[in-house]
Amino acid sequence: MSGHRIGVVLQGGAQWVGGLEYTRNLILAISSAARELSSPVSMSLLHRPGETGNVEAFKSIPDVSLMPEDLSVDHLLSVRIARKLGLRVRNKGLAAVSKREGFRFVFPFDGTRDDAGTDSAAWIPDLQHFRLPQYFEAHELRLRDWGMKRIADNAPMIIVSSEAVKKDLEAFSPGVAPKVRVVRFRVSVPKETFSRSPAETVAKYHLPERFLLVSNQFWVHKNHLGLLEALKIAVERRPGICVAMTGRLHDARRPAYGDEVLSAVQRLGLHANVRLLGLIPKSDQLQLLRGCCGLVQPSLFEGWNTGVEEARALGKVIVASDIAVHREQAAPECVYFDPSLPQDFADQLLRVFDSQAPLSVEGEQAAVDAYRRLVVEYGKEFLGLSGLGVA
Repeated sequence: MSGHRIGVVLQGGAQWVGGLEYTRNLILAISSAARELSSPVSMSLLHRPGETGNVEAFKSIPDVSLMPEDLSVDHLLSVRIARKLGLRVRNKGLAAVSKREGFRFVFPFDGTRDDAGTDSAAWIPDLQHFRLPQYFEAHELRLRDWGMKRIADNAPMIIVSSEAVKKDLEAFSPGVAPKVRVVRFRVSVPKETFSRSPAETVAKYHLPERFLLVSNQFWVHKNHLGLLEALKIAVERRPGICVAMTGRLHDARRPAYGDEVLSAVQRLGLHANVRLLGLIPKSDQLQLLRGCCGLVQPSLFEGWNTGVEEARALGKVIVASDIAVHREQAAPECVYFDPSLPQDFADQLLRVFDSQAPLSVEGEQAAVDAYRRLVVEYGKEFLGLSGLGVA
C-alpha cells in the first residue's frame, strides 16, 4: 500500500524528558520497520507552536515533518471545564488536520475517532497515582482519575507499555480490557554515540574510572533516598565506590525533595561518593552509560523504564529494584534487589561495582546487534495497530 500517513503527537518536555524520548524512539522504530517492510510510511510530528527546543532532536529524522499546530484543545480552560461537567466537546482542529493531511492514524490521542478525524489510540504510560496515591495531592488525584476515566470511556484503543500497566488499568476501570494493547517500547541509540570515547565524557564530569550511574528525574518514587541508605552501607565495605546521578533535582509534587536528597548526602557522609550532575545533554548521558560499571534503577514504580532499555541496548549490567515491571522487562544483564532491604541493595551495588569492567567493546557490539531486532519488531507491532498490513 502507499501513502500510509501517521500523525504523532509530541509528548513530554522539560518537566518530563521521558515523554520526549518516548516520542523520538517510537518514530525511529517506525522508520526502521517501514524500511525493512519496504512500505512507504510518512509521519508528521504534531506539536504546539513555540516548542522549538523540544523538536530540535526530530529535525534530522527522515520521513518526519514538523507540524506546529495547537491541537491540544484539552488545555483550554473552557474545554476542560466543559468536559469536567460532562459536556461533549469535539476537537475540530485535529479532525480538520487529519482530513487535510490524509492521516490514517493519530497517536497518542485520548479522544474519540470523531475527535481525531481518523483511527487513533491513546497512550497511558502508567497509573502511578492509582498505586502510590501517597505521592499526590488530593486535587491531583481527582484530576488524574478524571483524565484516566475519560480515556477509558472515549479512546477507541489504548496502548500501554507493559502487562503491569494493563493490570493496573483494568483494576482502575473494569471492562476496559478489550480496547487495551500492550506494546513494549524500545530505544534507538544514535549511531554517532559509538564514534565518541566514553572516557572523554567521564573526564568532562570529573568522574573516577569506575562508577555506577543513576539516570532518573529526581522524583520521590524514583527512590534516591533508598539508594543513599544502601550506598552508606556499601561505603563501609568499599570506601571508594562512586555513584553518579543525572537528572533535574526537582519534583513539582514535593518541592522540598531535592533538598531532602542533598541533606541525606551530607547526613550520611556521602559527599565523596555521590556526584550530582544535574540535567545533562542526552549524548553525554549515553556516554556515561557506556563508560559506567553498571546502571542503577532503584525506582519503586515504573510503567516501562527507558533507562533499563538503554542499558540493555548497550549490554550494561543493571541493578534494579525487584518490582513487577522490571521483571517483565527481563533485561539479560540484570540483578535485582528488594527495595525494602537496604542491605540487599548494598550487596548488589557492590557485586556489580566490583565485577564489571567500565566498557567491553565486544560485549557492547553484540548487545547493539541483538537489540536492533527488538527495535524493528517494536516498529512493526505499532504499524500493525495503525492499520498497515504487516506480515
